[in-house]
Amino acid sequence: MGHRTDIVPIATALRRLGLVLCLLATVSGAGAAPRQDTALSATLTDEAADLIQEGRLAEALELLDQAIAADQDYWQAYYQRGRLFGMREDYLQARDALLRAGELNPGHAHTHRLAWEAAYRLGDYENAWDQAIRASLAGVDMNQWFLEMYGKAEPPEDFEQRIRAPRIFVSALDLGEVEARSQLPFNRNPTTGGIGTISGRPAYTEGVNRANENAFNLMRVRNTVRDAVARAPYLGSVLSLELADYVLGISVDALGEGIPVSMQGYLRLYDAGSGEAIYFTPLNLRDISSDALLFGEIERQIIELQQWTLERNR
Repeated sequence: MGHRTDIVPIATALRRLGLVLCLLATVSGAGAAPRQDTALSATLTDEAADLIQEGRLAEALELLDQAIAADQDYWQAYYQRGRLFGMREDYLQARDALLRAGELNPGHAHTHRLAWEAAYRLGDYENAWDQAIRASLAGVDMNQWFLEMYGKAEPPEDFEQRIRAPRIFVSALDLGEVEARSQLPFNRNPTTGGIGTISGRPAYTEGVNRANENAFNLMRVRNTVRDAVARAPYLGSVLSLELADYVLGISVDALGEGIPVSMQGYLRLYDAGSGEAIYFTPLNLRDISSDALLFGEIERQIIELQQWTLERNR
């Protein structure tokens, strides 16, 4: 279970968040390079978006097929593909592409809005309700469409609970603790104030290097947290801080020396209105390169966080 903390201003807590790991494609080293050609996919998708704007849909579709072949996890390619098929009124392919885009980038308002429309036009009311709720949580005014759908199909039994889910913005990783330790002149424990073995170099230089080498896998940690929040039925994932009720920060305190690389840190939840840090829990990951281990441990933590928010908001 998590625990309440003392009040911490959100501006201070977020100051260092997002300073590292923004451009993974430029990072080199073991475990850092993306496994697919994201740069090529981005270029092709941008070109396809221009063609869509010009109404040249057949040419755009060819580029989008190439973009997805280059990187099967590039969400913008599926988003543009969904837009394209929606313009063709091929709602089956539009729905499938947009649902995939929403899985890869949960909380993107227009993706969920278009996925709702495609599903609704197909009579797929289960997905229509789900995507309408996600679009609403992401900031789209869906009230008119909720009323229209009531005449077609019953909403999910937990509709009221889902539509009132707290909106959470997952911030970038905070490596401030690792960076701070790297500035120590000796191998000193900053918690106890003791002096360790003088090595002639900062104590955590190796730790900073390992963070850089594992930038791609560290970003996977953040993405897995975002995905777990989006999958939690009574939490809402948003991409804008302005829409958030809470901000979920991920701090990295230490990276293991061996292979596989372990990570120790914390999840901290901040109230976006008051700036208070209201919840924290340790985050200990045995292998940040393993999708299965990441998913299992982080999903467990987010389920606990969801339960805490449900109890808090009763």
